[in-house]
Amino acid sequence: MWLDISCSLYTNEEGYLTVASSYCGIYLGDEQELLLHYDYERDKTAYTEAHIQVAGDHPMLEQLLREVGRPRDKMKKLHLPVGGRRLRPSLEDLLESLIAERILSPKVGWQKILGDSRLTYRKNQIAAVVRSNQATAIATLKRLGYEVVRREDTAAAKPANKGVVRQRRSDE
Repeated sequence: MWLDISCSLYTNEEGYLTVASSYCGIYLGDEQELLLHYDYERDKTAYTEAHIQVAGDHPMLEQLLREVGRPRDKMKKLHLPVGGRRLRPSLEDLLESLIAERILSPKVGWQKILGDSRLTYRKNQIAAVVRSNQATAIATLKRLGYEVVRREDTAAAKPANKGVVRQRRSDE
């Protein structure tokens, strides 16, 4: 089995490191025949940004594709959604699934390593979701009893230092 991983990064207008595209493919055998691949392509318009493509044959699906005017397409041409820009599977999710399916033999300590790495990835994704959906984040924190106050000096602050969140005490 072969794992092919690549990504293209850039610094966005707010100064954050951002993924422009990523690819994670699983290949089998000495000939490295594709089994499946996860892709992320930011701002894609023809299909969903985050998707999986699975190599294989499915006669009924191929019949359906012919009926809808796609006679040459196979299953591997379909872009199946996997959670969108922020909620797509992580590399850690893929590796853990290969271990759980007994396809990959893990080394001692794999659970902690994957768990810690996945937690870091998810926290970064949560921070990105909050940055791009601030009103929703504020409303949710308020419903949970927090008071959210935006500092006056935010124009001069670094991106990571915007705002202050305090939990309201129950005696207030």
